[in-house]
Amino acid sequence: MGTFQEMKSLAGLVFVMDDDDAVRNLVVLMLKRFGLEVESFACGEDLLVRYNAGMPLPDLMLLDIQVGAGMGGEECLQKLHDLGSRIPAIAMTGMAGQGGSCPEACGFSGYLGKPFTITDLHAVVDRQFNRE
Repeated sequence: MGTFQEMKSLAGLVFVMDDDDAVRNLVVLMLKRFGLEVESFACGEDLLVRYNAGMPLPDLMLLDIQVGAGMGGEECLQKLHDLGSRIPAIAMTGMAGQGGSCPEACGFSGYLGKPFTITDLHAVVDRQFNRE
């Protein structure tokens, strides 16, 4: 899968949480180019408010692990699990391979190491949408 034109279209709702506006907006743009609906949040608290609002829930979440101000991805995912959520979540982190906690051990379905390409993003999202 080399070019964007070769990537298959996807369908579903994805939540993206990242405190960096530029990263968040770029991820949203890429996901929309894949055909996905996207809602974005600057911190875990905002995502939890939306989750509890009684509106349609996402098929997948992309959560930034380390957030400068507010709740990061690990804590947010734990709170979602406490609420009974089993929505798959991908950790987005600039700390991949640098020690610390393993995203899978924290309940994440996988991770994207920052920086990542549109091809990396499509592969991880496609894998989640096509799990058995």
